[in-house]
Amino acid sequence: MATIFLTPDQDAVVSEIEIAAPPQRVFAALTDPEQNKQWGRSAAFEITLWEMDPRVGGAWRFVSRESGQNREYLHHGEVLEFDPPRVLAYTWFANWHEQPSRRTVVRWELTASRDGTKVKVTHSGLAAEAKSRQDYYQGWPGLLALLKKFLENQLENPMATITVTSAQDAILAELFIDAPPARVFQAITDPAQLLQWWGQEGMYRTTGWQGDLRVVAAGAARASGPMAARSR
Repeated sequence: MATIFLTPDQDAVVSEIEIAAPPQRVFAALTDPEQNKQWGRSAAFEITLWEMDPRVGGAWRFVSRESGQNREYLHHGEVLEFDPPRVLAYTWFANWHEQPSRRTVVRWELTASRDGTKVKVTHSGLAAEAKSRQDYYQGWPGLLALLKKFLENQLENPMATITVTSAQDAILAELFIDAPPARVFQAITDPAQLLQWWGQEGMYRTTGWQGDLRVVAAGAARASGPMAARSR
């Protein structure tokens, strides 16, 4: 359950929640466009666009639409802090604020905890935005709950995300694995381990794998099954 409070000067809304996932995984969910579009949506709102240039000075924006309505809610700004996996901060402008050109700031702080990550989000610059401040006071806890549900469900039921680059030149797949990088690297380079996991049940299985694991070296795999293919 997320907590929420207003600072005494009425300038900032602060919300916190514990998530059973490591900080690196949480930070990725806050900065990856496809993941943001997944966890940020709800029955009331859908996210139709989410973009970020992940660096200090980089631009970000997202567009949401209320279910059953034609109105679009535009949000945009500039990245102020980018320190993975600890801190992410950016300016936040929105077309539905009382004064859309007024600068507000959203700052995420991620702290490793015994059970995963303590997530703290502070939305400041709201002293003169009475209505928006109240909306955010009601909205941020729900958004943190959606983030928690998304990440913890992924840990229980891992599912890879997949995208195609805008140039249509590459396919990108991502998956969080609860294991050290060295252990994962071993699993994708050791022939004996590859034979155990490389394949798709009911479609094909890998029957042989060998490779000269050096830069500019060759590798080969053999597979069998109704959709098997040989790669080199």
